[in-house]
Amino acid sequence: MGILPHTITLKKSNGKEVPNVKAFIQSKTAFFSDKDLPIEVGDIIEHIRSPELIDEYEILDFSNLPIGPYSYQADIKRKSPHSSDKTEKPSTVYNFGNQSRVNINSEDNSINILNNPDFQKFEGLRKIITDNIHDENEKEMLIENVNELQECYGESSFKEKCSQFIDKLERHPVIIGVVSKLLINLGN
Repeated sequence: MGILPHTITLKKSNGKEVPNVKAFIQSKTAFFSDKDLPIEVGDIIEHIRSPELIDEYEILDFSNLPIGPYSYQADIKRKSPHSSDKTEKPSTVYNFGNQSRVNINSEDNSINILNNPDFQKFEGLRKIITDNIHDENEKEMLIENVNELQECYGESSFKEKCSQFIDKLERHPVIIGVVSKLLINLGN
């Protein structure tokens, strides 16, 4: 047969796994070439297509094939809809403010600047830092700078503090643009 087999793992009901099994998987049928494969009804076929894309099928029934390159034919049923237990994508729900939203199976990298009271903009700055800066010491230092900015808001030193704050973000060009826009809105 000119069809290349898939490499799967056969998961037994007793918890044992048989790795690197060659099989040809279709939507409702699987073919196995190893005549010594300990296949049983209820076993699970795990086909890893990528780290984020894992197919699991349950074996419903199987039979021996006396001819051809395959020894077994199994009736299968998809157990997992193209998912991975190893990688769970975040679900984000925002139920506050003027722009509530829900993100399912996607990461929310959007940052919205609204005509909210100014203190909420400072909270937005803190959230941007918390979500995007992974070094705990740097995160703590930047949040302290936001606190200082909030304290001097409305004073003549505010614009100078903003400039110093942006200089401290030079290692994070992805968030500099967003933070700059937010600070400009606060400065007006």
